[in-house]
Amino acid sequence: MTLPEEITRGLGEATAHPSICFRGSWWSWADVADLAANLKSLVSNLGLDFRAGVGVLLRNGPAQFACLVGVMANGGRLVSLSALLPDQALCEQLAALQLPVVIGARSDWARPGLREAAVAAGTTCVSIDSDSSAVWSQSLKVLSRGDARHNVPTEADFVALDLPTSGTTGPPKRIALTYKDLEGSLESTVALVSNAGGARRSRPPSPAVISTPLSHIGGCWYAIQSALQGRTVGLLERFEPTEWADIVSRIAPRVVGLTPTGVRMILSADVPELLLASLRAVTVGTAPLPREVQIAFENRYKIPVLPQYGATEFAGPIIGWSMPDYKAFRDTKLGSAGRAYPGMDLRVVDTEGFQPVSHGHPGLLEIRRIRSEPAEWKRTTDIVVIDDDGFVWVRGRADDAINRGGFKISTRKIVQALEQHPVVQEAAVVGLSEPRLGAVPAAAVVLASAPAAETPDPADLVEWTRARLLPYEVPVKVVILDAMPRTSTQKISLSDVRALIEPGAMEPPT
Repeated sequence: MTLPEEITRGLGEATAHPSICFRGSWWSWADVADLAANLKSLVSNLGLDFRAGVGVLLRNGPAQFACLVGVMANGGRLVSLSALLPDQALCEQLAALQLPVVIGARSDWARPGLREAAVAAGTTCVSIDSDSSAVWSQSLKVLSRGDARHNVPTEADFVALDLPTSGTTGPPKRIALTYKDLEGSLESTVALVSNAGGARRSRPPSPAVISTPLSHIGGCWYAIQSALQGRTVGLLERFEPTEWADIVSRIAPRVVGLTPTGVRMILSADVPELLLASLRAVTVGTAPLPREVQIAFENRYKIPVLPQYGATEFAGPIIGWSMPDYKAFRDTKLGSAGRAYPGMDLRVVDTEGFQPVSHGHPGLLEIRRIRSEPAEWKRTTDIVVIDDDGFVWVRGRADDAINRGGFKISTRKIVQALEQHPVVQEAAVVGLSEPRLGAVPAAAVVLASAPAAETPDPADLVEWTRARLLPYEVPVKVVILDAMPRTSTQKISLSDVRALIEPGAMEPPT
């Protein structure tokens, strides 16, 4: 059974179940199934094919969630367009992509220039009423017909998702994922029912809370997983700790996913333990979780934290902690990203000749899906160490390294040194151009609340790192920010951090 067939079956088996809770209102999976059916009729009547590409202006709302699932249930190529982008950026994407059809909320099509850009690209514009009182399947409306001809792919393994990366170090790039990519990822983590007819669990699946953007792999992956399993979904427009805790208390999930930033925000907001009583574990992904933050969360809430490692290019999670591993190795492997998920193969290669190295030696992580044909190794930019037990330790990114006059500097090492300061809540490090040395490190920090007498100034923080780092690793400058600039996936936007740090006179410290 194909993934679209599995999604359709999942929707059919859970039609009477509540599916989406958003701002206190509920929709059933039957609502989502109806929209999927009406989308099929609409696209067919337009003379188009789902496989040629259906763009969706995605924001975290129930109608957009339903459109995402509906396109996938029909075996389409879903092209993710973030409705959170500025008008001009969206217009440029519509012009470049030249999609056969794009679906968006009425309010989004009213934004300056969007509809005009789509029409100029030959795109058919379809609106959906995203108001909470609307029946989505009856609110689909063709606003304008496109006149461009679009080729339908003929290959068997056509693209399922066309998604942007998070864009932490620069402009996001688009990644194409096939249905085989998605099936492999889902099989590794949710035991997708096989063609042999394995029975679904008699126990209802745990509800899911989705606060990461549907336009990126994290939110999209959880939406597909929820449709497959008929899960109840608590959907948030964006992560906010109080609202997040309220919906956790309301729908009682057993496991939730968070970002490292989300974990910090929950601790800072001092969310009451009672609201999280249903949780048996918290998975944390998108970026490495500092050991100190994990320990603080577990001490406060007595909930196991299970780090994960994934990437858009690999259709979701690749490495992570299981509960058996947590019970057996938590104390000795704390700080690790976990071990390879079933079906994934890992190795480490050196950074010069890209030859495999043995366990315990650092290098670039390479990944392949064992059952892929061909099973090709894909190289990441992450510097890791894999120990003898198969646990992966992320040491930094090769593309984040700063070459200071021939000395290679790990930005992660500087971040760790700064975050050891008792008043530093979070840190980020970037390389700044310097005529004589090529590049030098500079840092931005966000401070935790503390008495004025204990609050460090930038010079104090430079001295703090000087006592913990090699001389060439010491940042030439530290600036204090009220908040870190972030991407839509809550990762720190390093390009924006760089823009906020004024270079000034950058003579290296002596």
